Amino acid sequence: MEGHLFIIDGNLTKLSCDAWLLPTDGGFFVESWCAELVGLVQEGILEAQPWAEGERFRPFTEEPPESNPWVWLGNVGRDERWSADWFASQAGEFVKQASHRIESLKVARPPKSGDLPPLLAVNALGSGKGGKASEKGALFEALIPRLRSSAEQCCVDVVLVTKGRAAYSAAQRVRRKLVDSDDAKWAIDETWRLGPNAPNLQPIAEDLAQSVQRDNLVLFFGAGVSIDAGIPPWQALLDEIARDAGLGGQLDQLRNLDLRDQAAIVGRLLEEDGRSLGQLVATHTSATKYSLAHGLLASLAVREAVTTNYDNLFEAAVGNGEGGLAVLPGNAVKPSQRWLLKLHGSIEDENNIVLTRDDYLGIATRRGALIGLVQAMLMTKKMLFVGYSLTDEDFHSLISDVRMAVPPGQNLGVVITLLHNDFFEKLWNRDIRVAPMLTSSSEPSEADNAVAARLVLVFLDLVGFLAADLDAFMLKPDYDSMLTDDEKLLAAALEQLSHSVSSLDAPGLRRVRSLLSDFGLERGE
Repeated sequence: MEGHLFIIDGNLTKLSCDAWLLPTDGGFFVESWCAELVGLVQEGILEAQPWAEGERFRPFTEEPPESNPWVWLGNVGRDERWSADWFASQAGEFVKQASHRIESLKVARPPKSGDLPPLLAVNALGSGKGGKASEKGALFEALIPRLRSSAEQCCVDVVLVTKGRAAYSAAQRVRRKLVDSDDAKWAIDETWRLGPNAPNLQPIAEDLAQSVQRDNLVLFFGAGVSIDAGIPPWQALLDEIARDAGLGGQLDQLRNLDLRDQAAIVGRLLEEDGRSLGQLVATHTSATKYSLAHGLLASLAVREAVTTNYDNLFEAAVGNGEGGLAVLPGNAVKPSQRWLLKLHGSIEDENNIVLTRDDYLGIATRRGALIGLVQAMLMTKKMLFVGYSLTDEDFHSLISDVRMAVPPGQNLGVVITLLHNDFFEKLWNRDIRVAPMLTSSSEPSEADNAVAARLVLVFLDLVGFLAADLDAFMLKPDYDSMLTDDEKLLAAALEQLSHSVSSLDAPGLRRVRSLLSDFGLERGE
């Protein structure tokens, strides 16, 4: 299986992956953003054996840790002689060395199923204290072709983690330029290999991207998005909690019950011991590293999202940039702020987690306003379902009410599924378009599911590429090399406009500042 290059906007240190590169220098200086991960309280010098002559990369620990990504140190610090091409070559060399080492140790990212490629992560090397902060455009133009080539040659997946909307926009602009070139290897179907279903999936990706650009898409994601972050799906979660409750020897009998009834039984036994079902749910879903799926979804310019998950991983993927993320219920949403509705509760509030049958039956009463909000979005926008099976009783009730309020045949959104199922499609095709990653005529294997799950990531990466704003860096001097002559003239005019209105107090000034912000001018500039 050939590797793929993904691009997300996020925090490199919080991504769940097999290995990532921590940039340092010949003296092992570590910046503050990654200091804690190598045992430093703040930025400073890491105690380590000196680099050997010609040595550029080494793992921070000889063996990879059990759960967290394997941190690698890279001797790629400041040197005026190093060009953008040099930093790109070093990123490619890291991919080569780390992938070979991982292969030799047979390290696999969770879930350990199928023959999936490892996932390696890098940031824009040289863009911080590496000496090329003023040449970010040139760095991306060199990095992206090299990282893709290295991913394919080493048969690993690589994710370039950008920081901020301008950097993400610039990285996607580079990909767009390559895709629009005459080089056949950068054609859409060669860059995003979606398998036999590609002819069906590409138009769906384009339609979703247009919805993002029109601010007409809502994300709805479930437990499948969190699996790669190490959080078990619902049945596996209940099995773990049942073992904690002393039911390890009766799991087969317990599994004969509905999942919600399993939760009720386990909850009652825990109460007898003075423990709480909510507390154990929080314990088993408290991962700190977000999955690549979270990162790809969070990178979409979508303001509204809904989840049935309890974890805080989407919040971690969004981070605090661009106004942060308001979580409902419980937080006020500021104008233009992104928000996430957690339908089944959150580990932040263990007492209000929805898990048992009684919890589900009480949703309409206790959370009626939230259900109404989801119904309103279904009727007025397009909803993308990822990692969610559409089987919850409350969701069926919700859809039933929506059907009576919309014209017959109105499409409410798209659900991404792993494998084609005729009956599932017949059940939902009147309301929601079903987009299976693979078509399997026989009983699907664990490997089939794993391959299909990876195709979901490639599909989401394609949606992100097609939906990306490609000029959000126009007023950032660090990206001047990427601008066309006409864009440079436009940037100069916008900068002049910014200076002209800086001291004004007029009703329309807010919209002008919003326009300038869309092109990368930060507030206060």
